[in-house]
Amino acid sequence: MNDVLRKVLAFFSDDGEFSPANINGLVGWYDASDVSTITESSNLVSAMGDKSGNLNDLSQLVGANQPLTNQGTQNGRNFIRFDGLSKNLSRSTFTNGTISQPHWVFMAIDTANTVTATRNFIDSANATNRATVYQVTSSRTLGMYVTQSLNSHVMPAEGTWVIISAKFDGANSEQYLNGASGGAGDPGTSDFIGLTLGARYDEAQSPDFDFGELIIAEGDQSGNRLEIESYLTERWGIV
Repeated sequence: MNDVLRKVLAFFSDDGEFSPANINGLVGWYDASDVSTITESSNLVSAMGDKSGNLNDLSQLVGANQPLTNQGTQNGRNFIRFDGLSKNLSRSTFTNGTISQPHWVFMAIDTANTVTATRNFIDSANATNRATVYQVTSSRTLGMYVTQSLNSHVMPAEGTWVIISAKFDGANSEQYLNGASGGAGDPGTSDFIGLTLGARYDEAQSPDFDFGELIIAEGDQSGNRLEIESYLTERWGIV
């Protein structure tokens, strides 16, 4: 078996289906459609399990800040709703420690409602070691942030499901919207520590959006990007 074929087959499970679990460097995998990973009471989500096997589970103990599940489906799959009112799930560290650049983030989400502020889909868990994907909702600009902003695309109208891919790699950082590059730039070079889903690290700047799936991986995933994006596109019915 040649190296190219071995690399391709490594992404597929025994039944021939692509699986994020086989991504080399996988840090975290969060899938709202897998309700077995969601801990909820009266639809309020207090925890979400990490499917990567790395035990990077997310939680929210404050009831008023818990997002909602069982609010509808996208392409027949359950999503989690964040209503823009400090709803978030987080963890302070990753089980294997700090994530150095390069690292990648892949997401399937419904775009944020229009309000006049920056809203963070994901962030780190502290003010120093950032890895943020955000939307400037007044202009609907998609961006990423470590120590400075790197803006790329104009997001489609609210209620539109999209795939966002972000490579954090210093001056070689790049963001993709539904597979299209927004150009390279430099948002900064800090490491990535902990995760906040649905808000900034301090629970501010929460977007009003629906969350489907999030994959975080260390290392250069450039050669795997199209496969991961195709997986998310098919699962969540992105057109």
